[in-house]
Amino acid sequence: MKFFNNGYLIGFPMKVGEDERIFLCRVRRQEPIKAIYSFGSVAAGDSVSFTELKDGSNYYVVPDNQDEVFHMYWGITPSSGRIYFKEPSSKERFVLYGSVTVGDDKDYISGVDTPYESPTWEAFGIKDLNCSFSAYNPAGEAQIIKMSIIGRKYYVSWLDLSNEALINTKKEVLERLKEDVKNAAIKSKGGVDLVTRPRWADSMTGTSSKAALISTIQNIIDAKGE
Repeated sequence: MKFFNNGYLIGFPMKVGEDERIFLCRVRRQEPIKAIYSFGSVAAGDSVSFTELKDGSNYYVVPDNQDEVFHMYWGITPSSGRIYFKEPSSKERFVLYGSVTVGDDKDYISGVDTPYESPTWEAFGIKDLNCSFSAYNPAGEAQIIKMSIIGRKYYVSWLDLSNEALINTKKEVLERLKEDVKNAAIKSKGGVDLVTRPRWADSMTGTSSKAALISTIQNIIDAKGE
């Protein structure tokens, strides 16, 4: 499991209309998070309907603050337990072809793929981008299927990448930003078919690529002169 230090930039590609834009945030502060979600005892060959992982009104995997990002690794137990996944809650993921049928021998991730104690399934939680999970037990006897959630809660600031904001930024700050963008981690939200930018981010300006943003920053630096 790998997490990001304070000051690091993380970029999330998301859909804006028919376009794809990358929205960048900077990690300001962080703290560890850890939780366990149990789907309860699932009978042999039975499943649990798609559900958002919640405790009352509180989501396990989605923050309720736009200035927070959850960086998580999800593990599954027992190893034979299967999880089917939607992000957002209306969009099926891990689909080989067609649509997901819970219990099929495709379109799932199991505890073999992402062990409970040392998970490999990396995910990021952003406000209003809810997701849902279904659990299936393929074993010949009832099993309690659980997910471990291990990660970090980041307090972040989202970057204003509009030309106006960049032009009004001091040259030395732009120089540092250019280097930070080069090293930024780009983490897809939604897989092959990206999620749509949440409504609270409607006023935010993204970039088409790291290279395009670096080029824009360099042009503004050059225009500022010595």
